[in-house]
Amino acid sequence: MQLKKLYIKEYKILKDFTFDFPYDFQKYISVLIGVNGSGKSTVLEAIAEIFSFVVLDQKAKFVFSLEYSVRHEEILLDSSTWRDSKTTYFVVKIEAKLKDEKTKLTVYLPDGTILNSLSEINGNKPLSQLKSHLPSNLYKVLPDNIVIYYSGLSDIMKQICEPHNNKLSENYRKGITNIPQLFFYYEPKLFKLLLIGLLSYEYGDVPQFLKEKANIASFQSIIIRLNRPKWAIGKKAKDFWGATGEVRAFLEYLDSISADLMSLTNPDKAKGKGNLVIEVMQDEWMIISIISPAKLFEIREHFVEERRLFNLLKTLYFDGFLHDVEYNLYKEKDGRPESFSILSEGEQQALTIKGLTELVSEENSLFLLDEPDTYLHPEWQRDFINGIDNFCNENIEKETSFMISTHSPNLVSGISKSQLLALKNGKKVDIAFDPYGKQIDSILIDFFSVEGLRNIVVENEIKELRNLVMSNKYDTSKFTEILTKLEKQIGKSDKDIIAIKIEAAKRKSQK
Repeated sequence: MQLKKLYIKEYKILKDFTFDFPYDFQKYISVLIGVNGSGKSTVLEAIAEIFSFVVLDQKAKFVFSLEYSVRHEEILLDSSTWRDSKTTYFVVKIEAKLKDEKTKLTVYLPDGTILNSLSEINGNKPLSQLKSHLPSNLYKVLPDNIVIYYSGLSDIMKQICEPHNNKLSENYRKGITNIPQLFFYYEPKLFKLLLIGLLSYEYGDVPQFLKEKANIASFQSIIIRLNRPKWAIGKKAKDFWGATGEVRAFLEYLDSISADLMSLTNPDKAKGKGNLVIEVMQDEWMIISIISPAKLFEIREHFVEERRLFNLLKTLYFDGFLHDVEYNLYKEKDGRPESFSILSEGEQQALTIKGLTELVSEENSLFLLDEPDTYLHPEWQRDFINGIDNFCNENIEKETSFMISTHSPNLVSGISKSQLLALKNGKKVDIAFDPYGKQIDSILIDFFSVEGLRNIVVENEIKELRNLVMSNKYDTSKFTEILTKLEKQIGKSDKDIIAIKIEAAKRKSQK
């Protein structure tokens, strides 16, 4: 999906706010900048709220209008030698003209048909033929999912997503699995599940990414601890605490390929490739130990792809089974494997974003990323936008949009003017320059309103030296004192020091 236009009459700091998104089927990234409290996160929250109103059939808390496009690809023929498909685009408008009224959906189909109500949407035959596995046409005019990464301390985004995740868990327990998870809110507890998903890639660029960003060459073991869910009081672990549907099928499969405890000490006698051991403790705990990459690859092969494996692990989390995950990783040091289990904040953040794009994105996904670069090394920040570009170019069957808030000039240097939204006190700020390819110091001054690039004390002293020269006070003791101090601190070859001395000498010669 691609966002087209957003209007918000009044939501928190945003008032009469309008933004036209770049819309040329290429520029799928929009970046928000501004000081803390300028409204960047509020824009992301408002968009999440709008889609939540629709799914929960709630009255709107504010007046708004949101337009976007949705892409659907229909496979007409798929064989070993030929594949033919038909791609359809249609535009959707969600709006609430009054506060506390129900949201209205309008869908503009490519043949000119306009659907003005939910009943018309659900009754439309061409829509019904698309993605027939979905329970309602409503889900065909919404994003496949909205992936939210929120770095702030506020739990607003979590509160928006919570009722949707509660409903999801309830449906899982009833065996209802055809209703999509519209909101995927990233929580730190999900990181280790994302990492398992990434480790299950045997081929492609992901293994190389793990080496480059986190020095992960492989792993020695992954231990998944499950506990009895709160809703399963009195139920037995041997019956998987009454799990049903996909969760039960997943656990039964793992049990069917597990070895006994003796395999831990006698791996040569273990059945299958590598080891998987399941231990049960007092009907309260189930510990699943994956002892080798070969076993993880075997599990992934059974479920066809890495995304499917991650979705099953994610279901364990949302349905209350998952307690925690431990891993023992391998890195290469001096040509030899060395085990480790701790990743830095920056490594975790890089792997998280990679995991979300690889394992969570769908055909029509919307990513709302609030400062996803906070802990990244500047070199990784500089490569961030390029990484998303590469992902989109390598997944042309998907149309994924990204809204990213940031304080990083390295990110801003990777986008064009039309993709940048600068905010101040909830209002858009006009941008005079195109940031693409600009040097970091220029971006800090032109786009982040940074008055100087030096330490503030040094910056002020240089300004004072300039003022003394301009006032022809370059022969004063004060000028000499400040100049001598700065020459010791930043060096006589500093370009500003040289320029000040040249200007002073020039003025002396003109006397």
